[in-house]
Amino acid sequence: MPLSSVAGSDLEHSVLSRVFIGPPYFALRPVAWQGGLFGAQAQLEALDTVGLSPEAQMLRHATLAGLCAGALAQPDDARRHYIVQEIHYVVQAAPGTGQVELSAQVIDLDQRSLRAEVHVSSGAQLLASLNVLYTVLSGEAFERLFARRQLVNPETSPDWCLPLPGGTLTLWEGALIREVETLPAETCAGTSLGARALPASVLVGHLTALAAELAGPPALLASVGLQVNDLCWAGENLCFEVRPQEGAEAQDSVQGYAVSVHAGLNRRLVARGRLVLTRALPVS
Repeated sequence: MPLSSVAGSDLEHSVLSRVFIGPPYFALRPVAWQGGLFGAQAQLEALDTVGLSPEAQMLRHATLAGLCAGALAQPDDARRHYIVQEIHYVVQAAPGTGQVELSAQVIDLDQRSLRAEVHVSSGAQLLASLNVLYTVLSGEAFERLFARRQLVNPETSPDWCLPLPGGTLTLWEGALIREVETLPAETCAGTSLGARALPASVLVGHLTALAAELAGPPALLASVGLQVNDLCWAGENLCFEVRPQEGAEAQDSVQGYAVSVHAGLNRRLVARGRLVLTRALPVS
């Protein structure tokens, strides 16, 4: 049955027993679940251990908070996978380092999908908002679909501890392209089934960093809309592409970019969307 109200260590246990992802990628501290609202805390760093900026770290924690709200709202306590399918993320204020608070609630939930809304704040200051759509899979369905992606010895592949390799950079017809020959398992978030994949929120972080190479520092992520078609798996090659968009938003302080990620030998489309960088976010 859905949990009506719980807090503290009992809440963290309830969350982790209903999802397949855990520490170290899961670094939220759940604090409350009441009236359909999930509350949590997280720490931001100037750059985290895998090289994500504070704006990208907020997105990472926010996508986790959204699936936590969905997991707790389910009609039973079964474990499920929540795979990000669509992201709409807006940064209202430039985040600093230190603790932030997250609140997440379910907008829509059925057997196959979850939509959640998440807000990130520091004290009275709203830092960011996220609307995110997930595909929901049972553990059995995930195992059937992705059995070939499981590592032979998952215990020998550390989870979420290394930055993505630099790869090669190419400027081609105005687009900046970053190619990574092999995605190490140590750069990915794992599941209890032994599969290792690069989370969608981390894709955004790497795309933002690539766009900043074109924009020139300092450039902060202001917003992103991303459609996610597939997962990037450990061992695959990756190709990130960012291309400046011309138009009303191509101003001195704001620039939009068309972005995409492809993976595998056949260059299948993993994600595509648009992000906006700015130099004019208010300071929190």
